[in-house]
Amino acid sequence: MNIAILTAGLPPECVGGAEIQASEAATLLSRRHHVTLFTRSRIMGWEHDPARPDVVVCRRTRIDIPILRFPADVFSTLIRLGRYRGRIDIIMAYQTIIDGLIGAVARRLFHIPVIVFVRSEKEYKIHEFRKTKIFAPFVFKNADRIIVQSGRIKDDLLSELRKYGSNGLRKLVETKLGVIPNGVSSRSGTDAESTVVLYVGRLVEGKGVGCLISAMKRCPNERLVIVGDGPEKRRLQRLARNLTNIDFVGRLPPGEVSAYMQKARMLVLPSRSEGFPNVLLEAMAHGVPILATAVGGIPDLIEHGETGFLLESGGAETIAHYIQVLAQDEKLRRIMGQKCLRMAERYSWEKVLPLYEDELRRVLVKVGG
Repeated sequence: MNIAILTAGLPPECVGGAEIQASEAATLLSRRHHVTLFTRSRIMGWEHDPARPDVVVCRRTRIDIPILRFPADVFSTLIRLGRYRGRIDIIMAYQTIIDGLIGAVARRLFHIPVIVFVRSEKEYKIHEFRKTKIFAPFVFKNADRIIVQSGRIKDDLLSELRKYGSNGLRKLVETKLGVIPNGVSSRSGTDAESTVVLYVGRLVEGKGVGCLISAMKRCPNERLVIVGDGPEKRRLQRLARNLTNIDFVGRLPPGEVSAYMQKARMLVLPSRSEGFPNVLLEAMAHGVPILATAVGGIPDLIEHGETGFLLESGGAETIAHYIQVLAQDEKLRRIMGQKCLRMAERYSWEKVLPLYEDELRRVLVKVGG
């Protein structure tokens, strides 16, 4: 099978959940199929990596000017897909916008079947986000299959389409929806002397990092390590300037993030909007208990009081309370960590990859039939 994967970036340049999942899926699928990755990442060289024997990386645009990047990316990627179309059986598009949009247009132009992976609430909450309102209905109508990461997200997506007022679109999407969770590689547990409260993610509005910093004022004996970068970094650093128990370490490659997870007492994700965060699975695969807001597919992953604590409110006081609960109870952390390891086993790539294979075959049989 010849598979084209559309993803905005690749590690180590881009280390978001979609990028990590796309790169790992490409590596594993390449053991049985020919995979071409179309990406904006500037870092190339996968063609020479023996761990990825049949993955070709095609950089889809070199324009990085904000106002021009979106149309240039769509246009140039479609040109490349057109050139490759005789060597592509199916497209996997990670994220509805921009990759799903490109895949949907390619479906119309070149008749290449496309599977679109919806990765966050922003990609289907049509009333709340302008680009979603403009492009998501077109993507959903033209995709052969739409994949979400959990049953809760599936129900939420259909509910949003019901609110949108198009019963026909909702019924059409319902026939196309499938569920494939994130996959995770096995990891070792945390160090016996785990010491830090950890945040890993982009520093952008909506991630709730400001509330987490405020919570640390109430937890002076705990050390917070913030891994990540983004447009909110300077504001957050100003917010934390008088706090000696907070360290910003910037964006790190996956291996260094894993080293911090080895030292973590807990991972905190106080986002106001999420999908099925890859970072939570990574932390759980290290045996790290989770504090996270109950948004998106997070409640499908975190069982309150068992593998961590779900925060109905992302307020600083609530976050501080649960940080102190976990920090002060080593036995509870150990029990939760063991449950996290068992939960992560359910999402091992050994179990998740066959779901990819099933969906790919399903679409090709339907189109070919």
